[in-house]
Amino acid sequence: ASGLVVEPGLRFDWDEIVRRPLYSPRLAMSYTPGTEATTKFSAGAGLYYEHTQLRYLEQAFAGLRTDTYYAADGVTPVGLPLATAFTANYGSLRAPRVFNWSAGVERKLPASIYASLNYLDKHGTDGLVYLNQGPPGALSGIYLLTNARHYDYRSVDFSLRRSFWGEYTLFGSYTHSFA
Repeated sequence: ASGLVVEPGLRFDWDEIVRRPLYSPRLAMSYTPGTEATTKFSAGAGLYYEHTQLRYLEQAFAGLRTDTYYAADGVTPVGLPLATAFTANYGSLRAPRVFNWSAGVERKLPASIYASLNYLDKHGTDGLVYLNQGPPGALSGIYLLTNARHYDYRSVDFSLRRSFWGEYTLFGSYTHSFA
């Protein structure tokens, strides 16, 4: 259709840590109705794999950690030293991923002012995190690297832009977001 642009995509990666192929499909589109092109609608969605954070992996090679807790005087131990170990089963790990989708509208207002309103939603799964395998509340023990981290992020932003004499731009924006 006139004024419509659709762009599909597919990205392929190989993660040497999780040893799996990573396929990331994406789709973006833009639509400008009418002949004057004063309004543009856009939307997109895609799956994105995050690169594996090596700091999580190196912790499993650090060896045994021993923590000693002291009384308020800073000299008297309040108990026996506590041992903590970080381990990982690399064969069970998956690559952390995020599904993003967004939508927006931009419109040319009188006096060549451009206004835009955009929404962004990110949903992350399979994030790497160490979980204590001991009883709840334990400060030491064996921590296993897992894919148990999940997170969400959403934002809405509004902006106004005006160019003067082709060189100078006045721009204002407000973003409301939460995670």
